[in-house]
Amino acid sequence: MRASVIWRVAGIVGLAAGLAGAAALPSWAATATSSLAVTISVKSQQPKVTGDTWVYYKGANGAADGFISGQVSGFSAGETAALYAEPFGATSFTATGQSTTLTGTSPQTYMFDVTPSLATQYEIQVLNGTTTEATSGPVTVYVTEGSGHGSSKRSCSHTACKWKIVAKVLLPASAYSTESAKHPYLYIIVPGKHDKLPKYATLSTKSTSSKPTKINSGEYELTFHFTGPDKAYVPLACTKDSETVDGLGLPGRHGCGDKRVLVKDALVYLG
Repeated sequence: MRASVIWRVAGIVGLAAGLAGAAALPSWAATATSSLAVTISVKSQQPKVTGDTWVYYKGANGAADGFISGQVSGFSAGETAALYAEPFGATSFTATGQSTTLTGTSPQTYMFDVTPSLATQYEIQVLNGTTTEATSGPVTVYVTEGSGHGSSKRSCSHTACKWKIVAKVLLPASAYSTESAKHPYLYIIVPGKHDKLPKYATLSTKSTSSKPTKINSGEYELTFHFTGPDKAYVPLACTKDSETVDGLGLPGRHGCGDKRVLVKDALVYLG
């Protein structure tokens, strides 16, 4: 049996599951004159958590992508809508190099694809040449660790199996020292009859984890050992978020380390 992603979001061994699509956040608008206005909103493939939009660092199949979109109205033909960014640690917005020319048909929509490495604020500036005519309110795309290819092995008796799970964690080099030093937590969800999931996931108190093994400046692995049933299960591993310290994860706390968490929430995000 093979373990897929188990970091932050469920890696499912012997059980199929899916995640709901993300909904767009509310738009924010700013105006410079009575006629010129620009709106902005943000979304990703992941369901938003406490109102926040987030992506996976180096996530595959679009999981690393955020989408900035909105409308500009009341502009003059030839002006541009340009995307500006302020990554974690920066003190001002700078041009990303992404822009679209406003053609004269108002309102005009725009969309930009972004792949931040750390939490990043974005805004749209409407430019007439080099002059900023209007600026949208900011939106933020947060970033959490990605997962490399994990693995699992088992050795079973008549009553139980000893499991070994290896989780590989991808992250920006700037966050390595902070994140790799954190205590990892493991939750094991055992589905019931007809693969029905329980209401709560309980923190594993009998599992053990290795110290992180550094693969390179942006990847490390952890090995978990625990005893469990010879059946399908859902392993969830996490560390507590510290977004304000290193720009990785979501603001606040999201269940990681609690004795039990709601499965419906845990299958979306733990941090």
